[in-house]
Amino acid sequence: MELFHKLVKFEHTGTPEALALRLGISRSYLYEIIDELRARGIAIEYSRIKHSFYYKGPAVMHICFSICVQPMTEDEKRSVAGGFKVSKWNFTIG
Repeated sequence: MELFHKLVKFEHTGTPEALALRLGISRSYLYEIIDELRARGIAIEYSRIKHSFYYKGPAVMHICFSICVQPMTEDEKRSVAGGFKVSKWNFTIG
């Protein structure tokens, strides 16, 4: 989210496909994030001329996250190849 915010703030995101690739997420997940931000009052628009998302008004984000490690079974331990999944994220607008 910090990289997303920085790229949007400086209007240097590129196309939605390029931004999603840079963030390591799918295009549909990118739009889920944008929809969530819009629902929280952040005006994000896309300029076809600049090929970038931008904030239409002031936007301040305080980004927080937490990691909770849950015990795994022996079968799960053998099947894990690496990586992680963030299932919850939260931020405040202020």
